[in-house]
Amino acid sequence: MNGREELLLRSTGLRGVPRRFVLRLVHGDLVKRRAECFVVNHYPGLRVSGAARAVDQYTGGMLSAMAARGVFNGPPGAVYFVPAILTPLATNIIAVLSLGEYERFLRPDVGVPGAVQFIQERLRQIGHSLAVACAEVKLRDVASTLHGTGESAQIDPALAMQYFLAGYWQGLKESGEPGQTYWLTLVEIDGSKLEGVRAGIAAAIEAGQCGDLQPVGEMAGPQAGDGLIPWAWMGNLDTIQEPRRRFLPRHLRLGALLEGSGQFKLSIIGTGSADQVVFDRYPRPAIDDARQLLAETRQQAGAALQQIAQAESAGGDGERAALLAGKRAKVDADVRERVTALGRTLYNQLFNPDVAAGIRQRLATKDAQILLLRLDENTAGIPWELLDDGSGLFALTRRMGRQLELVGQVRQPPSRPVDSRGRLRVLLVANPTGDLPAIEEESRRILSALYALPGVEIQVKAFFGAEVRRRYVMAALNERYDVFHFAGHAYYHPQMPAESGLVLAGGDVLTADMMWSLAEPPALVFFNGCETAATPADRVAGGGRLSSELPLGSISALLRAGTRNFVGTQWPVEDVAAAEVAIACYAELARGESVGEALRRARLRTIEALGFAHLSWASYVLYGSPWNRLLEEDVF
Repeated sequence: MNGREELLLRSTGLRGVPRRFVLRLVHGDLVKRRAECFVVNHYPGLRVSGAARAVDQYTGGMLSAMAARGVFNGPPGAVYFVPAILTPLATNIIAVLSLGEYERFLRPDVGVPGAVQFIQERLRQIGHSLAVACAEVKLRDVASTLHGTGESAQIDPALAMQYFLAGYWQGLKESGEPGQTYWLTLVEIDGSKLEGVRAGIAAAIEAGQCGDLQPVGEMAGPQAGDGLIPWAWMGNLDTIQEPRRRFLPRHLRLGALLEGSGQFKLSIIGTGSADQVVFDRYPRPAIDDARQLLAETRQQAGAALQQIAQAESAGGDGERAALLAGKRAKVDADVRERVTALGRTLYNQLFNPDVAAGIRQRLATKDAQILLLRLDENTAGIPWELLDDGSGLFALTRRMGRQLELVGQVRQPPSRPVDSRGRLRVLLVANPTGDLPAIEEESRRILSALYALPGVEIQVKAFFGAEVRRRYVMAALNERYDVFHFAGHAYYHPQMPAESGLVLAGGDVLTADMMWSLAEPPALVFFNGCETAATPADRVAGGGRLSSELPLGSISALLRAGTRNFVGTQWPVEDVAAAEVAIACYAELARGESVGEALRRARLRTIEALGFAHLSWASYVLYGSPWNRLLEEDVF
C-alpha cells in the first residue's frame, strides 16, 4: 500500500477492513496503460474490433486468429484468458469478455417493452462474470474499457457503467479473497463519454448497487509510475459489523383494502410517517380482465413451449436447432410484451392519476424499491407483483412482500438465535402422498444442489414419501429450522378451515394449530404446491379437497401462528421451475440476503434458465416483510 492510499483509507474510515475495492477512471488508451490484466470484449462470430483490435496489433494478430477459429464464441459473460508476457504490452494477461450475440446487445429501444431491463441485466451479468473470473485466478489489478458503448452497440455510457459496476461489485463480494485490495481501472479513449461514465458510477452509488463505494479524489495506482488519477472511488467489499440494534430499512407500505361500503381504500406510508390516503372506485372489471388475460397467456405460452420442446427432443441438424431457438425467442418476446402491457394497464387502473397522483409519485421514489403491500382477502388476488409503472415489472425490480389484515389473535414471532456457524438450516419434505414422483425427483435435485453451492453452508434434513409422517415432521420442526420447504399437496376444508393444512403420509394433515404449538416456528415456510389427476376432489375423505395452492385462510393461520415469512404460488408450477426457484432463493438466503431480495433474484435466475415465457417465476409471492433476513438475529 502506498502512502497516498494509506492516507485515503485513514480519511475515509475504511482502514482495517479485510477486503477493499478501488475504482479509477482514466482518459486515455488501454494499450498505453499498465496492469496485471487488460480486458477487451468480443461479439461471437464477428471480427475483433475497437479496443480488442488495438490490443490485437500488439499480439501479432493472435486475437484475430483465435476469434476466426471460434475460440471466443461463448455465452454472454464468458471470459477467455490469453497470455501476453511476450507482447510489448505492459500486462501479463489479456482477458477477452464475450458480450453474446451482437443483435441482442445494442442501445435499447425504450419503446420496446423490457428492452432496457434486458440490457441492464446483460451488463450486470458480464460485470459479475468478469469479476469472478479474475478473482478466481488471483488477478487483482485489472484495466478495462467500458463495454457496449462503442460504435457497434452505442449503449449510453451512464447506463453501461451503472449496471456493469453493479455486477462487478457483486462478483468481487462473492469471490474476492480476504485481506486483498482489488483495483479496476476503466480506460476511456473518448473524452466526451467521461461525464456519462461518472454519472453511471454516481447512479450505482445512489441506488445502493455497490455498497459503501465513495469518491476519494485523485490517487495513485498499484503499479510503479502510474501517477495520479483524477477520478477514484473506494469501498468495502465486506459488510462492516453493524450494531445489534438496527433500524428498519427505508421502504414504502402500500395499503389496498376494499371497504365494506365497496370503496377502494389506497394508502401510502413511508418509513415512519403516513403520507396519503385516498378512496376510489374499485376497478373490478380491469382486475378480472387482467387475471383472465394472464391465465390465457400462461396457457398459450405453455402450449407453444411444449411444442417447441417436443420438436427439440426429436433432434435434427444445426439449421433446425437454430429455427427452434428462434421460435423460442419469439415466444419469449411475445409473452414479455403481453405481460408488460398487462402490468402497465393494471397499474393505471389501480392508481388513477386523477385520484392517486401522490401515491404514484411515491411509488417512483427510491424508497419504493422495498415495498410492503397491506392487503385483505379481496385485494390479495390481484397480481400486484406484475404491475409495471414504466420502470419494469415490480416482481423483477423491487423487493416485495405482502401483509394480510389478520383478524383474531396473532402470535408474535419469537426471537430466533442464529446458527453459530452461520448455516442456513432447511427442513425439506417432498411427496408425502407418494403420487408425485416427478416432484420427489426434483426435490432430490434441490437437495444435491444445495450441498454443492460454493461459498455457503446449508444444513438440510429431508423426508420423502412414506417416511413423511406427522410425528417425524413435528419432531424435526422442534429442532428450530430456518426454512420449512414443503413440496406436495395442500388440503382445504371450506367448512372447517382450521382442519386445512399440508397433507402428509398416511392421510395426516399438518395444520396451522400444530405450528402454533412449536416453541420456535420456522422463519420461512416455502410451499411448492402440486396438482395431480390421481386424486379427484370427490374422493378426498371428510369433504375437503386437495389443492396446489394453500388457501388464503391457511396462509393467514400460519402467519398468526408465528411464521414470519411464507412463500407460495398463485397457480400450479412445473417441477423443474419449482426446483430452479427454490435453489436460487436458498442460495441467496444462505449468503445473507433478505427474503424479498432472494425471491427477486430467484425469479431472474429462473427466467435466465428457462426463459421469460415460462411464467412459473411469476407465480411465487412472499407474505412477510421483504427486508427480513434468516441469518441475522431478530432485533427490530
